[in-house]
Amino acid sequence: METIPNEKVYATMEGGPITGFTYLMKPKGDNTEVAIIVEFEDPNMETVLGTTGEVFLDCVKKYSEYIGAGGNPDDYNKKKK
Repeated sequence: METIPNEKVYATMEGGPITGFTYLMKPKGDNTEVAIIVEFEDPNMETVLGTTGEVFLDCVKKYSEYIGAGGNPDDYNKKKK
């Protein structure tokens, strides 16, 4: 794993459909823009991994909004719709 605080996180993975991923972070005023790049070898997995990524990003957005509004991470209910 390679980490550059507040800029980039990169990791490789073995044994699954994803072989690596990168988070790129770019401060934008009071917010941070994050791009996620996923590496995979099987082109047939693109649709499934794309859908999975959209769900993941939606979850991260909801959690970020919760924390940004002053929520306590220990009290976060990730199953709440």
